[in-house]
Amino acid sequence: MNCTHKTITTFAPRLILDGVLLLIACFVVGCDSEIDIYPPAPFEHVGEGFPEIIALTSEPLVDDQPAFDEYWERRSAVFEKARNETILAEAPEIEKDLFDAAHDENFALARKLADQVLQENPDSLVGLYAMAHVEAYAENDFAYALNSIRRARAQAEAMGRRNPRDPIGQEWYIWILATEWHILFSLDRSEEVIAAAERIEQIYAPVPWMKDFSLIKLERFDEARAEIAKYRGLGTFDLDADNSVMVIEDKLKRRESSLEAARAMCQRFPERRALQYNLGLAAISNASFAEAEQAFLAAAAATDDSASTTPYVPLAALLVQQGRFPEALDALKQAQIDRGQREPYTLHNDEANTNLAIASVLLAYNEADLALRFARRATESPDRAGSTSINERELRISDGLVLWTIQKYAREELQEQLSIGAVPSGAALAQLASLQSALWQTKQKFTSELIHSLTVDLVRPHRAGGIGIESQILSWHQFMLLDLIPLGVLEVALSAAEKGEKPDWVSPYQQAIRSGIRMRKHDDAEALRLATAALEKLPPRAEKVFRGFVAAIAGQAAWRLDQPDEAIGHWSTAMRDFPQAFRLLDIQIPIRLSHQGSDLEQKVVATLASSSRFFEDPRGCEIIVRPFQDQQLLIEMFRNDRSRHLEILVPISSEEGFVETTVELFHQRFFQPLVELTQADLGSLDGSPVAARMRREVDQLLSDFIQTEQPSSDPEPQSDPM
Repeated sequence: MNCTHKTITTFAPRLILDGVLLLIACFVVGCDSEIDIYPPAPFEHVGEGFPEIIALTSEPLVDDQPAFDEYWERRSAVFEKARNETILAEAPEIEKDLFDAAHDENFALARKLADQVLQENPDSLVGLYAMAHVEAYAENDFAYALNSIRRARAQAEAMGRRNPRDPIGQEWYIWILATEWHILFSLDRSEEVIAAAERIEQIYAPVPWMKDFSLIKLERFDEARAEIAKYRGLGTFDLDADNSVMVIEDKLKRRESSLEAARAMCQRFPERRALQYNLGLAAISNASFAEAEQAFLAAAAATDDSASTTPYVPLAALLVQQGRFPEALDALKQAQIDRGQREPYTLHNDEANTNLAIASVLLAYNEADLALRFARRATESPDRAGSTSINERELRISDGLVLWTIQKYAREELQEQLSIGAVPSGAALAQLASLQSALWQTKQKFTSELIHSLTVDLVRPHRAGGIGIESQILSWHQFMLLDLIPLGVLEVALSAAEKGEKPDWVSPYQQAIRSGIRMRKHDDAEALRLATAALEKLPPRAEKVFRGFVAAIAGQAAWRLDQPDEAIGHWSTAMRDFPQAFRLLDIQIPIRLSHQGSDLEQKVVATLASSSRFFEDPRGCEIIVRPFQDQQLLIEMFRNDRSRHLEILVPISSEEGFVETTVELFHQRFFQPLVELTQADLGSLDGSPVAARMRREVDQLLSDFIQTEQPSSDPEPQSDPM
């Protein structure tokens, strides 16, 4: 049976009936009242000797083998008692097998048995309970799972109304609420998470660690601290308590105290992946980039597997910011392997985030079409926000900003191709119109999500508390706000952000964004002053891409101020570190063209001059087109200091379109990253093994990712009988 199939004869009619009843209830009493969904627990508090259904201590690390084994022996004993002595003692064998299959994560069998049980009795408590497990953890359908588990809870509540002391009803109520809590947590329904935990506490035991994170997400920080104080230091869930304290500091935008808390918890629990992951994020928000990289690597090497995200994704983003593109590719390949080892239902926690990371790396490699594909996938299927401190609005803003960036880059590339005749004009114009429409739609969605506080947060460098590298907003994405937000609004947001920031390292980032605003307003003297000041203080290695944008702005301002040597000097930095900045900032590059007089050379020169990315000026970068030995054509580009920026060598051909193809190849080579290549690579020709290797890596990344995301449905091979 297809495990994603919903049993029509049992489940669909019940879902329709539930929907009708819910609409009637909403009309009569309203849907917003928490009491309608979570009435007070109908049971009395459990007595001594009640089974520990919800663990009251955290799981030890597997490195502590005796403690780890003892913990799981106790957990197994709870399941065995439920099956043989309490809630399923008198149940038919099929229901016992169903309970076992659900908790053993044998979901194919659990789905088959649940269908059979619910076919006979649509209100079977164990059938609904197990079906919720299948729908949530195997089929990743948490909405259906929530419906199933709430139907099961209704059965348990009915038992409580008949007999508040019924031990079987009490036990089922706790089993069900524990599952419902996890489903709600995954769905990021914080109010209901708290309500479910409170019902558990009414009859079972205090579980403050099941409430504090949701209180943090609702920004009810005082209540969260009160819950943390109930269990911190008791040796039960100290890891969760320390992490929650750090998250509160982060949400309050207290950079330094958040980092201090993260360091302290990692010293206490050095082998915990989630804590090292959060230390990496806290380090980035304090511009401690080397520490962040080490923390992400420590998270990757951690022995526990409790995290539902992979540290390789933010590590890849960090490496992209530093211009370390091949290493970012390697990190993403490791992320694919890492994600493949997790439970399937957790993949949706960071699937979109991973797609955005891949899109950013592909953009760095000048692979606009592939980057756009992954960015669209991310926005079409956003991540669940339940397991992170980011809310859904922040995720939508992050997704939209990255998508808009890549859409704009693709549009600029297409305009260049159209200007040099490298693509058929009819199809290209239609595609250009489509991209322009998509850009407008993305911008409308993006700006509709913004409120003042989030606009301020967007201009905070490496923002603590939400929108940042965790959601794939890299430092240089701030320059895209020059197109997305009115410049006056952007200046107001910057002023508000500056008032709340104390660290000295923040200032050059804010100067850089202000330089972009002044450039757009043609206040070139101030733009150049701000950009130059920012470049003097920005980290030279940790922010190579960001510095590439600032250098492009400084060059544009200097050129307008009739300072060509300074302009070319700044532009040379941008061309070396991140030439994509020219497309994303709408900057044209001045060139002076020379050739040796042949008709072919003149045609190539004329086509280069027609490019929308360049314009002719005798003070610009020199481009020489000349014949080379054995019927080849050589195109060289120099900076004003006569250092070679790039060269391509192509065999001369009489085929139609040779000129346009050659000039398009020049554009591709111009926008390939050069910063991580050696001097030998820089002097090599475009058909060199280096360029071929870069292309293969991008192709393999796409292939590997698709294979990882589409696991085979083939059955396991049968072993030969002995």
